[in-house]
Amino acid sequence: MELPVVNHKDYEAQLNDDNKFPIKKFGELAKALIKNKIVKNFYIPEPCSVETLKEAHTEDYINKIKNKTLDKNEIRKIGFPLVDSVVRRSFIATGGTVLATKLALNYGIACNTAGGSHHATSNEGAGFCVFNDVAVAAKYLTSRGLANKILIIDLDVHQGNGNSEIFKNDNQVFTFSMHSKVNYPAKKSVSDLDIELEENLEDREYIDILKNNLKYLNEEDFDFVFYIAGVDIHYNDRLGKLKISDNGIFERDELVIDNFFSNKIPICGVLGGGYNEDFNKLVELHSSLHKTCAKFLL
Repeated sequence: MELPVVNHKDYEAQLNDDNKFPIKKFGELAKALIKNKIVKNFYIPEPCSVETLKEAHTEDYINKIKNKTLDKNEIRKIGFPLVDSVVRRSFIATGGTVLATKLALNYGIACNTAGGSHHATSNEGAGFCVFNDVAVAAKYLTSRGLANKILIIDLDVHQGNGNSEIFKNDNQVFTFSMHSKVNYPAKKSVSDLDIELEENLEDREYIDILKNNLKYLNEEDFDFVFYIAGVDIHYNDRLGKLKISDNGIFERDELVIDNFFSNKIPICGVLGGGYNEDFNKLVELHSSLHKTCAKFLL
């Protein structure tokens, strides 16, 4: 069976070349997945509805994005200009994760080619994150009785502070973040479980720490998993402070996906961060998520 993967051409918003975010990675990742025969056709998402967004975000904040009325400081905190293509991308990419979530329920596993915007809280964006797609999708599941105990396993190099803030009083969603101790955000929030990693950590220790924590997480009775597969842990990432190799990322993805899929727990994979010095390498590393997930459906 072919892996269900969600993609939309509007994931690639129109940004100036001086923006630090590598927005073109979304289009190139989609091309790579087709070229490498990971998928033949993508599932195309609709923009996320305001009603669904309101389960994780305030109506005031949603309207400020929709109407492009954020002030300069709020826009600066996000890191994107608040132009039409960024607004559209924010609604579409969130809709993409909601769609991937539904597909994961049906097929056991599914991926978005965007998502993992884990710095957005209920009432503000930050760190290239406008809406928190995983939080919106998790609320979608719990509010409709489609899942009772959700795990967000966040392996981006940066702490998933938006998820921990949104779900701090929600016992249906367990937030796990394994991230660089000295990286953004400067002030960390409190997840259900935070694992802070020292600078320049390498593959073996990273994988050992992850294995030990998966054993702990397996003691919980999760019935749905979101996997934020950030590749900014790579040694050549501009915004990471770890020293994980290509093989370390591939091993990490296989370990996480096998752990849950083999236990018949539906898993939705989303991209997370990646800012590699080598753009082609960045696309290759992001594709590890989809390649690995696809192997489990062969």
